[in-house]
Amino acid sequence: MEQNNQSVEFPDNIEQILSDITKKYGINETRDQAIEALKKGNVPKAPFIARMAKEYFLKNISDADLINQLKSGLNVSEDIAKEISLDIKNQIIPQTKILTNKADVDFVIDNIIKKYNLNESPATEKINFVAESFVAKKVSLKEMADYIQKELNVFPQVAMQISSDISDNVIPILSKVSPEQKTEPVSTDNASAPIIVDNIKRIENTKPIIKSPVIKNNLTAPKKIQKIKKITVVAPQENIKPTPSQQSGSDKYREPIE
Repeated sequence: MEQNNQSVEFPDNIEQILSDITKKYGINETRDQAIEALKKGNVPKAPFIARMAKEYFLKNISDADLINQLKSGLNVSEDIAKEISLDIKNQIIPQTKILTNKADVDFVIDNIIKKYNLNESPATEKINFVAESFVAKKVSLKEMADYIQKELNVFPQVAMQISSDISDNVIPILSKVSPEQKTEPVSTDNASAPIIVDNIKRIENTKPIIKSPVIKNNLTAPKKIQKIKKITVVAPQENIKPTPSQQSGSDKYREPIE
């Protein structure tokens, strides 16, 4: 079955729903525990439940798959996994919607700005710029994080979280808004793991990570990408008569200067 990779919008109180579910079954985590899980390559519990809810809503997984994924991903018993699946179906799925347009991009970027308490004016411009560069495969996730750290003056860990939010929440919608720019996500060690979310109203595209070449681009300011000038290599001329110094053997192998 072909995977449906559309972006979705969860209910306004999604954070509270996820918090209630994790507390109900004794699997809630502190923010530090969630960060530590990410560092180890694991998925924090609340974002994992949200991710499974999205996959189920888009019909990418069946009822049985949902239970099995919750059981293994949350490390709980099958009975608990069944209960959590019911909570997902009853509390999250009925209020979830599909996103598809540019207004959704602006909304998601605005949420990211508010989440990290960024200066709205430069942040909006720079996030749009780096997201479009990522869609065009001009930068990798790591280069996106480096750019954000420098331009928005945030700590490296925060920059990586922002870039992960952009990759998960902005890129999928932006790709649909600009269909002429076909993109494949750039592989990173932990690109598929959802970042910790304080205001995670929207969970976006989670395509399998496909390795693709990255074109280095030195990001300094939003501007059009210039075409690389064609360089013509001229072969050295043949049959050039040796100079007197060359005949004398003082510099026998020196190339003639054109």
